[in-house]
Amino acid sequence: MEEKREQKDKNTKYTITKEIFDHLYDMLRHEDEKANRILGAMAFITIAAAALAIPFFEGKIGTDLNFFNLSFGLFLFFAFLILITTGTLFLLAALGPLLHITTDFVEPSERKKKLRVPSLLDFQKITGTTIEEWTRFFREADEDDFYEKICNDHILKSYTLANRTKYKAKCIRSSKIFYRFSLIVLCLFVLSGFCVDFNSFLHWTFIILAAAFLEWSIEYYLMPQKELKKKAFPFIILAFLFALISFIFFSSCLY
Repeated sequence: MEEKREQKDKNTKYTITKEIFDHLYDMLRHEDEKANRILGAMAFITIAAAALAIPFFEGKIGTDLNFFNLSFGLFLFFAFLILITTGTLFLLAALGPLLHITTDFVEPSERKKKLRVPSLLDFQKITGTTIEEWTRFFREADEDDFYEKICNDHILKSYTLANRTKYKAKCIRSSKIFYRFSLIVLCLFVLSGFCVDFNSFLHWTFIILAAAFLEWSIEYYLMPQKELKKKAFPFIILAFLFALISFIFFSSCLY
């Protein structure tokens, strides 16, 4: 009876640690898939922006707004490239490897030190052992050794996955900020090709900024967390101010 209870406890511990590991691994994969989707979308937008820049370089459009004898639209295009490149670097950092934990969850005994393998889950640690060390563990380790080692690795690897997921999410949030501003600059770049003076350009610039900040405020407001909902109000205020400034510019153009 006691033996069955111990076996049940082992199975329960293994099941729990395995579920934690699988859950965190799914979260990590979700962040990677999110980063890949954003990269694909921004690659398409960058190609479209490059195609739109050709008439500017040829001098067919955007000649009314000049800055130091160069089309103002080209300055906006180069600003777009800087923002899009910075955002891409954050995404590449998110997709890169990070954080390998080498310590044990419990201190192994002398016998287990002889059977010790760095990990049963980390390919880098596995390939860091010799074939003799790797096979000796499976030949000489008993059932208790396997349970202890795999549960230990689940716990350590889960902590690693949690930190990697946090790092990836932080990089993705940073990249989205740069991508958002790059889209604003791209809209201004296209707009500069059709405006005949800076007054009309500024008028539409503030309209675009108002729409962008209004979209951000709606995004934050629709989030379930109350802390994030509060962040919507500063964006609403900024959207209102930019809309008001655009109205002032529109009124000045009429008179």
